[in-house]
Amino acid sequence: MEHQYGRNLAFAKPFAPDLFKEYVYAERNVYEHPYITLSRLRVIFETLTDLVLRGLSKRVGTRSVYNERLKALRGCIPQEIWRRLDTIRPLCNAACHNAIQDEPYQKGKITRRALEGLELARDYAFWYFETIAKSVQVESSGEFEPPPQETFEDQLKWVHEGDPYAALGLSDYHRQIGERTQENDFHRRMSEMLLDYAVDRGVTEAIIRRSSRLVYLSDQVEGVKLGISLIDKLIAQGEVINLYALKAIGFSRLNRSVTAETVAFQGCEAGDPYAMNLVAQWAGDSGHDIELTDDERAELFENSLEIAFNDEAAYYLSAWHLDQGRVPQALELLGQSVKVSGDPRKLLEFELGKLLFRAGQDPDRALKLIGEYAEQDVWSKLNAAEFLCDIEKFSLGFEMFESATKSALVEDFQNFGETFETVRNRLLDFEGFDDGDVNFLVECLG
Repeated sequence: MEHQYGRNLAFAKPFAPDLFKEYVYAERNVYEHPYITLSRLRVIFETLTDLVLRGLSKRVGTRSVYNERLKALRGCIPQEIWRRLDTIRPLCNAACHNAIQDEPYQKGKITRRALEGLELARDYAFWYFETIAKSVQVESSGEFEPPPQETFEDQLKWVHEGDPYAALGLSDYHRQIGERTQENDFHRRMSEMLLDYAVDRGVTEAIIRRSSRLVYLSDQVEGVKLGISLIDKLIAQGEVINLYALKAIGFSRLNRSVTAETVAFQGCEAGDPYAMNLVAQWAGDSGHDIELTDDERAELFENSLEIAFNDEAAYYLSAWHLDQGRVPQALELLGQSVKVSGDPRKLLEFELGKLLFRAGQDPDRALKLIGEYAEQDVWSKLNAAEFLCDIEKFSLGFEMFESATKSALVEDFQNFGETFETVRNRLLDFEGFDDGDVNFLVECLG
């Protein structure tokens, strides 16, 4: 039998058609664009949480962020559902503001989490409609049925049928193709056209993406101002996450630093975790007039992570823990960051690998992480080689240095500058190499 999208939530369609529609969008995108699925699930989870709060007559501030509303339900809904909601919440939040890539960096992990989220949405909705709204029967739920893998032609069909979320997914497809091929102008224009379509139809993720590009990339004052105006519309609709931070960055690009700092502090009060990150980082920058102690900055990063886990806050907080001598806390934060980050540069992997080596823990994993980072380019190999020399792993450092040397043209070595010379000389001082290794090092740079 052909799978009917939304079948898992069919019991809710008569009572909450908008919720059902969101679920259909979420199912359709789970394999090709799992971050869209996660972003729609965030809407579903927040909507259900608000319905439960009203049904239980629980009072929560109108400006409370989802994390605070969810905390108010602990003990009021089944513990297993609450735990699963709290576990997936940071990933759903992150997906609303960044295109989390599933392949090749996550190797299917994001899709699996999105499928788990679809099942959780069904369980949460069923519990609400049966227990609170008292509008469904137990036997009407059935078993969760994962949606089937769909083809690219199916996605095109959804776009032609006017599905703005499918248009957003196809926009990302063209953008990614354009980054890998010479026909980038065609794909760029297709990506922008489809993104505009989703923006015009009020898709929050599309509006955020458009405003983000304008704020960060526009070289015109009017472009940055347009980005800020789009952000203001979303804030007026009750959106919070990352928007105050984007607005503050926009004003900073307009050289209105006082206004930028004011907006960032407003974001802290409104519960924007990225605004908290921004204030904490600006407080450590001499270019901003924000005075916070190291402990106060750490508290902002901690508050940020409680709302939405993001690798930037985790990285800075891990550095603070290291300064305080709390290595286990730093390792835990970096480990969580690596799990959710899709950064192709593998910088977090490098940081975690270095810390594992220095802490004397799991050297095999440490070497694997550093190796993943070193695979990115010649500079990464040299940086990895320099670190391995710093911790006196000279043989491993030589392997990295040799790989870097053989990956680049000899005439380009001069561009490596001090790093190349430093690693080379450190290795020459090491007495553990045979004559062939030493000769190779001596020959480098003549």
